[in-house]
Amino acid sequence: RAGAGAGEALEPLAAVAARARHEDGIPRAAARGLRRFAEGLADVRASLSGCGAREALEACVAAFGLATALAEEEDGADRLENVSELFAAAEVFERDDVEDPDDEATDLELFLQSVSLRSDLDEADFDGEAVTMITLHNAKGLEFPVVFLGGLEEGLFPLSRAMEAPGGLEEERRLFYVGVTRAMVRLSLTYADHRWRAGMASRSAPSSFIDELPEEHVLPQLAAPRRGRWRARDARGTARRPPGGGEPGSRSFSWQRGPDRVPGRAAGSGADGRSGPPGELEYDYEDSQVPLSLAPGVRVVHPRFGAGEVLQVYGFGKEARVEIAFEKVGRKKVVVAYAGLRPDC
Repeated sequence: RAGAGAGEALEPLAAVAARARHEDGIPRAAARGLRRFAEGLADVRASLSGCGAREALEACVAAFGLATALAEEEDGADRLENVSELFAAAEVFERDDVEDPDDEATDLELFLQSVSLRSDLDEADFDGEAVTMITLHNAKGLEFPVVFLGGLEEGLFPLSRAMEAPGGLEEERRLFYVGVTRAMVRLSLTYADHRWRAGMASRSAPSSFIDELPEEHVLPQLAAPRRGRWRARDARGTARRPPGGGEPGSRSFSWQRGPDRVPGRAAGSGADGRSGPPGELEYDYEDSQVPLSLAPGVRVVHPRFGAGEVLQVYGFGKEARVEIAFEKVGRKKVVVAYAGLRPDC
């Protein structure tokens, strides 16, 4: 009703929210919430003049109690970390000293203009001659001739929180193998010696997942000591220049599938640069995907929303989500692990 009034009078929603009253047909709790929102928005606007991007974002979070609200949610820790990363990104943006050619936009406006919060995956042409940057969760079902997986650092992939949660490390490992199996011909894995996280520079250690790759199919771009099996973390920056280019001190590892491109088999080079024979790559591909029973067009029943039809599936495993067109409540996205879905027989 508040929105309808704004539309009729061509007023900003914030102006309507500021005078929301129960007498206008708005529930009391909703009216109070709208007024608090309008007051917080006014406070933030008044304090933005002369603020840097990070300071402005922190003011927004404080004004609306976002940190407190997220802390009370089940997955609040993850979302709070995302907020911290947003603050850190804004701080880096400020250090880059980006200027507005028209000298009209605030630092916050310039920062928001520099980032995209919209996903173009639905419109992406994966067959085009271009580099595709995509998350592992959105890569399900796709394959590319050449794949680069970055950020293979302990604490980042696998996430430090996942190593503490029951079954979390296995879920991260499954996600890693999903990424590995996106490569049709060549896979390159990289990690950083130092990484800027949460506004701080910290030293990184290679992911333990790198050690789990079959030695005979991996060619480290830096020579590594051969003590027993090859370990990626033994690589040092004093090595020779790798074949095919690259700079000493860089950190990358490559795996290459054989020309037959038979799933589960590979041919590549060992750590010493010699060609290795094809061998088995043992991974549970099916277990890393969303069950085929949850596919577009499948009819399901939700304990609260009733019957509906699956429109789209996102992610896999415990993090899999599905968009469903319910007969009574319309379209909704639910997390498979917690939705309690059953077949609509």
